[in-house]
Amino acid sequence: MLTSLPNLPTLTSLPSLPSDLIPMKDLGEFMKELSQLESVSQKVAKLLDRLKELHELRVLLDERQRILREDKLKLAEMKKLLAEEKKNLAEKKRKLNQRESHRDS
Repeated sequence: MLTSLPNLPTLTSLPSLPSDLIPMKDLGEFMKELSQLESVSQKVAKLLDRLKELHELRVLLDERQRILREDKLKLAEMKKLLAEEKKNLAEKKRKLNQRESHRDS
């Protein structure tokens, strides 16, 4: 007889990176644009925008890593529960086979 598995934890979906936060330019392109700006204040503003963008990406990536760590723990727990269930089923099968063999004797 199969026993039902206990309520298994569910995995969390990862937050996606908003398209406006995905860096559109690599560092070379950014540096080229930066060098074409004439005033220091424009360059500083451009650098601050880039730093803000990178910081926002870092925050999102940290959140994704946190979720992945949590899901890794959940998966380990699920594997443990499944192994215990397999063990229980094997034990029940063994006992059932013993009863049937005693009955046949």
